[in-house]
Amino acid sequence: MSEVLTPAKVKKAKAAPGQTRIDFPDDGQKGLVLRVGASGKKSWSVTYRARDARGGMRRMTIGEFPEMTLKAARTEAQAVLGRVASGKDPQAEKLAARHAAKQAAADNFATVVEDYYRRYQIGKARNSSAGQVRDTLLNKCEAWHARPVDSITPAEIGALVEGIRDSGHPYGANLLFSYLRHFFRWCAQRDVGYAAESPMEGLQPPFADVKPRDRWYSPEEIAALWHAASKLGVYEGAFLRVLLLTGKRKSALAKMRHDDIGSDGWWRMGDATAPRAKKLNLPIPLPTPALKIVRGLPKIDKNPFLFVGRGEGVHLSPTTKLQKKIQVASGVEDFYFHAVRDTLATHLRNLRVPGNAARRYTDHAQTRDAHEIFYTHDELNLATEDAADTWGRFVRLVARPRVWAKISAFLECEDVAEGDDRREVRRARNREFCQLIQGGGKKWTAWVRGIARPAPEATKVMKLRP
Repeated sequence: MSEVLTPAKVKKAKAAPGQTRIDFPDDGQKGLVLRVGASGKKSWSVTYRARDARGGMRRMTIGEFPEMTLKAARTEAQAVLGRVASGKDPQAEKLAARHAAKQAAADNFATVVEDYYRRYQIGKARNSSAGQVRDTLLNKCEAWHARPVDSITPAEIGALVEGIRDSGHPYGANLLFSYLRHFFRWCAQRDVGYAAESPMEGLQPPFADVKPRDRWYSPEEIAALWHAASKLGVYEGAFLRVLLLTGKRKSALAKMRHDDIGSDGWWRMGDATAPRAKKLNLPIPLPTPALKIVRGLPKIDKNPFLFVGRGEGVHLSPTTKLQKKIQVASGVEDFYFHAVRDTLATHLRNLRVPGNAARRYTDHAQTRDAHEIFYTHDELNLATEDAADTWGRFVRLVARPRVWAKISAFLECEDVAEGDDRREVRRARNREFCQLIQGGGKKWTAWVRGIARPAPEATKVMKLRP
């Protein structure tokens, strides 16, 4: 069936009952065909004989009706046949362009970052902060999302990280630089093949004046952070206080589950395969204040986590947003989560907690040398429980600023006159303090009360207790 098509005929054309489809060739334009399906869908196509080595007829869809009118279809058909006359194969060109677009989409930055997250960060490296790496790459490199990975140049990378540095975030610029270096190095691996080589080769970090992160918080800052928790949300405040009491890595602590807390007061992470091997997340005993906090948190149906996040079934996310909230609430303007770990290590050392017990409590391996006690498994567990109790007592003590101020003044011998004896008195008082806080019990309680509320008849010069 062949006839000159008109707009009215195109509109009325339909397949007969039982037909899957029917073609209506247009005598008004050579090669133009209107195809009508059983559902009534109408599309335009052009048929032609290819001039390649194989020859044969080709059929190429050029549009759909009514989006493409009869007049527009005839114009497009003429253009297609014109390319055929010049020796080209429009259908082959269309398929090649479609393949190229599909390949470009598969190799664009955003898609490759997701593949890197899945195959390397999670699959191979088992990085507990893999989500942070992915989010940083996608958020900071948004302008590259639709671009092929191998089209990104060293100059563009340099401009990006230097811009972040110059905006007042030098450490953030270095962090992104590190993430990009590992990402592009992975892309250039032979078994990955997203890029022939990494554009990061030869580039230097944008900020050179990097200082080691050795920040730790004073007792007064610990108190400020402790009381800032009451100004946060229920779960955010609980998270901050348990962080201060355990020093755990923020990502591991955020994943704490109700079922991970044993009846013996130990926290044993349920997913032992999640963290990387070099980032230990050892089982630890929770200090009494931490146990009271976690056991007092309300349980949410279908959410196994202690520190509940905003979505259904997810845990709290300790992001920069929460970090800034804590900075504002506490007045500790340079607060960051990892410094809490350094704080525990520093104060446990000052409290004379045995080194290997302190290392176990803060997720560090025991040291085997002649200067350190090396515990058996059971001995180490008991020593770790003592370290946890000691730290719990210390945090609760410094969280009472007036009491701590009096004890601090006593330990610094502010009541003792200057002279050679003052140093010896200070050493003796600190030794007594460490022994009592590690021992706990009634002696510790009585000692604290005696300093905080001395008897009316007590002399101004405090003396050591026998």
